[in-house]
Amino acid sequence: MTTAVQNRLDLSTEEKTEVEVLRDYMRADPADEPVIEIIYNSVKAKADRYMNNDFTDEDGNELEIPEDIKLWVLQMVMRKYNRRANGISSEQEEGIGNISWTEEEMQELQEYRKMKWG
Repeated sequence: MTTAVQNRLDLSTEEKTEVEVLRDYMRADPADEPVIEIIYNSVKAKADRYMNNDFTDEDGNELEIPEDIKLWVLQMVMRKYNRRANGISSEQEEGIGNISWTEEEMQELQEYRKMKWG
């Protein structure tokens, strides 16, 4: 199984850990950091399973995880944190119609997905 996002995605800064960055991004309570960390690890694993991309070049050298994947992870952690109690999988938007979160959640990763055959 590919684990590039799990092993190499780093949202930390010189001053803050990854969970602190996420907590501040979401404006969450510090007491929720353990939950945020669980969600963060789960989202990274989901990204790896979906994309199946080790982010290496043809010589096996590691490539940087693209910024839009970092943004996707931030957004998914926030979405799952905000939906943690109610289990929403779709939402009705006036003028737009029904939105399936499952389809929307993975759409931004599609261009990085590598299919395995056999």
